[in-house]
Amino acid sequence: MRINFRNLAQSVCLAASMATAAWAQSGDAQTKAPENWFNLDPQADKVYGVSTERAYQELLKGRKATPVIVAVIDGGVDVNHEDLKPVIWVNEKEIPNNGKDDDKNGYVDDIYGWNFIGGKDSSVHYDNLEVTRLYRAMKPKFDKADPSKLSDAEKKEYEKFQKVKAEFEKESKEAQNNYFTYQMFGSALENVKKQINKNPITLADLQAYKPADPVGEQVKQILENAMSQGATVAEIESQLKEGIEYFEKKAKYHMNLDFDPRATVGDDYANARERNYGNND
Repeated sequence: MRINFRNLAQSVCLAASMATAAWAQSGDAQTKAPENWFNLDPQADKVYGVSTERAYQELLKGRKATPVIVAVIDGGVDVNHEDLKPVIWVNEKEIPNNGKDDDKNGYVDDIYGWNFIGGKDSSVHYDNLEVTRLYRAMKPKFDKADPSKLSDAEKKEYEKFQKVKAEFEKESKEAQNNYFTYQMFGSALENVKKQINKNPITLADLQAYKPADPVGEQVKQILENAMSQGATVAEIESQLKEGIEYFEKKAKYHMNLDFDPRATVGDDYANARERNYGNND
């Protein structure tokens, strides 16, 4: 079967050369992007960063810093990270690791906050997306329902179910297809590397390479496009690995109806008023 990597080529090239493409546009396509490219400014530095350094120089220069407490409500924080450790918020009313709720707020040893997606002995590492949870909950009632036999209230729920189902099927299919495509591209890239048999592979090596099949030709085109803008094969492989891992998690966990990790937490997901569950991880 011939694999079409055309759409993948755009994604891989964009990701692999994001840090180098804009820098190359400044006039020297062989110049490697600086390590702090993401902090630079599109106008001042001709690099598509987020202008952090310019903000410090022009907006914050001479201004007195005011401490701000930022609450993170997301997938977790590494409290030992070198940038976070000296500034991470600490609950001073709680005595670390004594197994007691010292501040009487309902949570034991909540030194840095609380993990609401953990249980007594472990935490949820991968979880479903909300659309997956909704589809799983509504599917038994409405998947084979006859709309003409539903009450007015049920018809509104049925309409919501149809939207949830369409969104789930679309995202699930995309995740599966992208996971498969990225894996196939990774295998094809490995074959190209073996055939060239050099490390590191240069742009000249790639240009001299004569693929034996259409898939190899597609890989060559993608690599040439990225490497001509300053990316290396190693950087492309790194971005490809991230893509494979991302879509693997989405396909196997986030969009998988048969995967439900909520038993680890032991809470009533439908009860928004429930409080005392989770752990201090």
